[in-house]
Amino acid sequence: MLKTGSNDMDGAIADLLTVHRLARVISRNPRLLDHLVGIAIDALASHNDISLAAGGKLTVKQAKVWLAQMQSLPPLANFAEALDTCERYYALNQVMLMARSWDGNLSWRLYGLSGLPIGCLPKDLMDWDFMLRRINSWYNRMIEVVGKESFSERKMAWAAMELELEKKTTTAGTNTTPEIS
Repeated sequence: MLKTGSNDMDGAIADLLTVHRLARVISRNPRLLDHLVGIAIDALASHNDISLAAGGKLTVKQAKVWLAQMQSLPPLANFAEALDTCERYYALNQVMLMARSWDGNLSWRLYGLSGLPIGCLPKDLMDWDFMLRRINSWYNRMIEVVGKESFSERKMAWAAMELELEKKTTTAGTNTTPEIS
């Protein structure tokens, strides 16, 4: 916005478009964190877009050209794709890593979870396939939630999923025959 202060409106528009493009490039990295950083950068640029548009310094021609340039930008990367690939694979990989290096307690200490009672279980009592299926099941649910059409639908579906997860978490100690949902 320095260029706005020196009345270089074309330069300010170019800078904001560059920030929007940067946000889109960052959001295309596979990690969910990169996608969230892209969203944050785009939101900051959008806030400055509003300031520039409301500042009263743009000509009609500049505003029309800028609008066309903004409308030609590609969308941010798909949030569900980042969740479905990189994040899912990371979670599955962590379980497989624990399964390969399980010693009954050391694996949990490595992850800073030494107080968990599960850390005392022998390797052959752990159903690693169940854990992998459960993780996949929850990721499938998350993908379904983020695929909802409207924000209100996503919000309601996410709240229902969180409630279900909380119920399963509080009853985990009493559940002897876990089900895959």
